[in-house]
Amino acid sequence: MPSPFAALAHNPSRVQQLLADSGANVEAVSLSWCRLSPRLPQRAALQLRIGNECIPAALLQFTPARALEILAKWSRMRPRETVLGAGVRALAEPGLLMFLWPNDRKLRGARLLADKDRLKRALRDAGELVPEGFRVRGRALDVTVMRYKPELRAVARLDLSLKHDLSGEKRERHVFMRVFPDGRGAAIDALQRGLRQADPSLPMPEPLGTLARGQIQLESGLAGQPLSTEQALQHADALIATIQRLHAAQVQQGAAPQDRRRDISDIARLAPELALIARDVQRRLNQQDFSGTPGFVHGDLHLYQCLEHAGRISLIDFERAAHGLVEEDWGSLLAHIRLAHLEARESGAAALHERIARRSGAGALVQLRFEARAVAQLALGPLRRATPNAVELAEQRLRTAAQLLGLFRAPRRRSAELPLLAGIRIEKLHPRPSQLWPGVFRADGLVRHGVLHLEDNNITLADPADDPLTHGAKLLAWRPRSRAVLLRSTAEGPCIVKRFAGSKAILARQRHEAALALRTQRPAFPHIARILPSENENELTTEFVSGRSLHDHLLERSEQKVLAAVAQALAHWHAAPAPDLPHTRPLSFETLLEVFRRFHPALLRDAEALAAERGPIEPERRALVHADLHDRNILLNNSRVSLIDLDMVQAGDPDADMGNLAAHCLLRALQRGDNAECGLVLARDLVRQWRNAGGASHEGEADAAARTCFRLAALYSVRRRWRYLAPLLLQLSADPALFEP
Repeated sequence: MPSPFAALAHNPSRVQQLLADSGANVEAVSLSWCRLSPRLPQRAALQLRIGNECIPAALLQFTPARALEILAKWSRMRPRETVLGAGVRALAEPGLLMFLWPNDRKLRGARLLADKDRLKRALRDAGELVPEGFRVRGRALDVTVMRYKPELRAVARLDLSLKHDLSGEKRERHVFMRVFPDGRGAAIDALQRGLRQADPSLPMPEPLGTLARGQIQLESGLAGQPLSTEQALQHADALIATIQRLHAAQVQQGAAPQDRRRDISDIARLAPELALIARDVQRRLNQQDFSGTPGFVHGDLHLYQCLEHAGRISLIDFERAAHGLVEEDWGSLLAHIRLAHLEARESGAAALHERIARRSGAGALVQLRFEARAVAQLALGPLRRATPNAVELAEQRLRTAAQLLGLFRAPRRRSAELPLLAGIRIEKLHPRPSQLWPGVFRADGLVRHGVLHLEDNNITLADPADDPLTHGAKLLAWRPRSRAVLLRSTAEGPCIVKRFAGSKAILARQRHEAALALRTQRPAFPHIARILPSENENELTTEFVSGRSLHDHLLERSEQKVLAAVAQALAHWHAAPAPDLPHTRPLSFETLLEVFRRFHPALLRDAEALAAERGPIEPERRALVHADLHDRNILLNNSRVSLIDLDMVQAGDPDADMGNLAAHCLLRALQRGDNAECGLVLARDLVRQWRNAGGASHEGEADAAARTCFRLAALYSVRRRWRYLAPLLLQLSADPALFEP
């Protein structure tokens, strides 16, 4: 329910009648600005029209007793008369006062702007504005109030003509003047001078001095128009470069940025129906770590503070500029762009948001945290302005902030539905360059495996009971037309049997034998299972290796007990010489994009942009690598570390191995219910310990981890239980710096 003051401010005819009752007849009234607050006074700025003249006016709401005190005080101060008579008057509503420009309770400098003779004399003393030998022509002096926020500030444009006393030369100048209730103008002037000294070519207004003891700040006008989202997209690189230059400026002046922590609590006071969601968002924000990169920040960055002229981007309005964290600026800018996309459906807003988020240089999750906070703070705006749909807009913004903050919470465990193909719901998918191999889940509760044929979108099912290898053995894994893995019991004890399609068993045996040979030559090498005799040439039989997998330790949050041992064993593994074995290429981006295209098209656009940006990579073949190193292939038995599933052992880049394992550590943290930050801490810790143990790092683990996240995002797009993780995994893959130890 809107407040009585808001209802009055948005009712021009009612205000016009109140003015007429007080003896001031106007032709029209329009609201130009409104600011509601949980604390009095309430403020609104109006435009009163009389003929061709518009007079700014301030409408202020106090308690009745306080309004009488202020009115008596201003009557003694002799407010300036206006064309409407008395400059300050009480209206026929309890506690309601009207201040007519240039009268303002706190902006004393407004009187100077309205007196051309006094302003002309004051400008004469501003040496940077009026060059030596020139004077201000009073008759050509024109002041236009551009923006008026009662008792807070006013912005006016000054168009003046200068004339040289001797030569008669004339010059035109356009100057902006900002009026404050205190000496803030002097502080802004000093700050802008510091910025120009730190970076003389930074596109920004030229400071021209101050008037009225620092209450009025003067600066040059700039050519250009505020950026729309479409224009910003065209000039995104220039925009990002200009902001980064501001952040890098070594400025001595400037205080701390504005403290806006009270904004969200004010939401609940102005709209009690939003109290629950506002408190929830505030609680989530209180749980976040808002540390970041120190720099010099604009403090109120959005596209309207950026002017474009001939491809050059300039920044204006440095009222809130200060020393702070650069992520605050990026978060504010991205929050405004996100809302332009969600609320105004502005063309190009989504693409602009994506481009800035990726190229700003701020870490993806860190930046997103600041963006979420900015979106939550912007929820107060519609309530303060008392727009007709204020509560709906504020609620939408709070829910958007909550959704963004959800990335830092423990993910929910739930199933995600996938399309049905021929009555079969896909459970998981194993992509191959030529076709897709799914495990499927039939509605009758029976698990089946099969092949998905891309050409006709059909599945050919295979029944494991038809395979003779399952008799007397337990089927552990099956990829039709590829391989089956079984646990078989013998007189000597259990063993693992892998049956491969075609002659793949020969290469798998060679790779396993190469790893076994290295184990006998190198101390502290990971344990490798012995190869056992087999009558079938398409089989590889190995001894059963006892132990608990790293996967189990990760899901049970006991990884810290074993992480050091794993890191040390892997460092010894990767220190072995590169074997002379064929190289198996990883899945291509084209194959993974096909998975997105068919099973998660909502992520396709982002995936295609990432794939184009990252491109394929040719790994170095400089050491022994597992090539499929994840937590299920690492077993631990007391102090012994074993590696299993050696079907892809080859010469490669150890960084790729560790990046793959680090990404799986992150994935397990998400699957066990932790947030992304916990998983990233675990991934960094693993890589750091591996490096400390002597791992042959070329510092490419972070990039490899990001690429693995891209692959996992595709795979988990068709894994029903964990499909909801795919968007987060794709987002994490956009910023390799997140994984840097």
